[in-house]
Parts: sequence; structure tokens; C-alpha cells
Amino acid sequence: MANTWAPSGEQIVLRHADQEAVVVTVGGGIRSYRVADSDVLDGYAADAMADGARGQTLIPWPNRVRDGKWEWNGKPQQLSLTEPEQHNAIHGLVRWLGWHVVDRDSAAVTLGCTSWPQPGYPWPLEVSVRYALDDNGLSVEQSITNRGDSPAPVAAGAHPYLTAGTATIDDALLHLPPTRG
Repeated sequence: MANTWAPSGEQIVLRHADQEAVVVTVGGGIRSYRVADSDVLDGYAADAMADGARGQTLIPWPNRVRDGKWEWNGKPQQLSLTEPEQHNAIHGLVRWLGWHVVDRDSAAVTLGCTSWPQPGYPWPLEVSVRYALDDNGLSVEQSITNRGDSPAPVAAGAHPYLTAGTATIDDALLHLPPTRG
């Protein structure tokens, strides 16, 4: 029997006109986005894990917390080091969680998950992300609800890896003509 468990979870294909996006349930991320015959994102294969946070949702903090140490209301906090070689807690707590489908149609999906309290971040959060394709392109909406008894510091981000034609964004060079204001 074939293994139907993709490392990035369920593959949810969204389509509208000449657009196609694939959203995944591991990390609530986006694995690919194409318009016509052109990739907009430098995605990853269905049988691969998201590398380098490629397409992942970053909540309750994007970026890095050096040594995983921070302070809230005078109380020291210690997060797990998820980038141990650099001594960082990186990109939040939801990027490897399993998310569930809240709502879905052919051109849109809303995914949800719960980030439970843990060492270094003692707040329960209900998180959702909605991906939708329409005539204006791809839209992404993130929502965070604190279910704890005290205010929670939160930030949100996403980590799309854009592509410019056949080059990744790291290899692209942008030329802008000078203008006068």
C-alpha cells in the first residue's frame, strides 16, 4: 500500500481562472502558486518538507529570538531553540503544527490550529489563515485569538519564496529607472 502521508500534510488545490495555488495543512502554508504558465513562488515538491520556512505561516513571532530568551512584564521567558546551530528560536510556534480545514471551496480555503501554552510562551492561541484566489490574484488573511487570561504579545508573518521567471528572487536583479518626486 502506498504511503499517502505527504510531509507537508494534505495538499489543497485552489483554482481560479488561470491561477492555481496549493495550500498545505502542515504549518498552514502555501506550497506553490502559479499564474498561467509562470510560477510566482519558488515552492517545493509535494513529497518534500518545507525547507527554510518556505511558504510557512509565522505566528506568534516572525524572525528570530536570540538564545530563545525574552522578557514579558518583568518575567524572563525561555523558548525552545528551533534553530540550535544559530542559538535561536525561529519563526514562531505554528509552522510545524497540523492545521485543519475550517472552510473550503474551489478558490479559497481557511485553515485553523491551536497553539497551546508551552515553556517560553504561556498563552493559548487560536490561529487561522485564509488563502483565496480571485480576479485580483492571491490574498492571504491571518487571524489570531488569544484564549488566555492575560494579554499575549503576538506578531504574524508569512515566508513566501518569490521567483522571478526562472530565477529565484535571490538571483534576480531589479532595475528601477530614476524619477523625480
